[in-house]
Amino acid sequence: EKPLLVVTGFHPGCVEQRPRWQGVCEFDGRLAVLRHRERLMLFARSNTGIGRRGAQVTTSTRWEGPWTPFQPVVFKGYEGDGLYFISVFRHPSSPDQLLGTMPIHGADGSCTAIAASRDGLHWTRPQTILAAQPRANGRTSAHPVSSFLAANSSHLKLAVQVDVWLDDVWWRYPHTKMSHIVHHDQLLPLQRAYGATSGRRSGFVVLHVPSSALPVA
Repeated sequence: EKPLLVVTGFHPGCVEQRPRWQGVCEFDGRLAVLRHRERLMLFARSNTGIGRRGAQVTTSTRWEGPWTPFQPVVFKGYEGDGLYFISVFRHPSSPDQLLGTMPIHGADGSCTAIAASRDGLHWTRPQTILAAQPRANGRTSAHPVSSFLAANSSHLKLAVQVDVWLDDVWWRYPHTKMSHIVHHDQLLPLQRAYGATSGRRSGFVVLHVPSSALPVA
């Protein structure tokens, strides 16, 4: 089947403020696509400068378009520029809402965070679910997978890749471990209800987030 061109780097509203790209979006971050409230939603990275990033979204009723101009994704209480990308999926406890997980780097450190939204544009305050090591140029060392592994009435299982191998690591962090996945089984009190977990084995991080602790918009 012939691929369908959805948007280009010249799409209205798309934010690319790094001088090298002269205003044409590179779409260099992870994309997220889903249908919500009868509309397709496409989330992409917005580059607001060198080492400064956020998220933006465009919507349409069908793949062929038309697609709305990109709009910046807004998080309550967060005005930073260290959001590396956002993974978006349907809220398992509130189907009319969305959940988003994201690597964030800011003045308070780096982490993988979670937030909720009703419309995909306005989100709750990002809440830390896993602390991470900072990387150069506003990056972090831990990236959540695109969706959750499983969900039931008691908890949500999320996977996070740790020690992500970024293009700055080779020469800035020569002793950094290669990217790998680590498994965790139990919540750490330090992370409270969201918990990074302990007991490394199997190669991937699985976070058990209690359903009662999931954000709701």
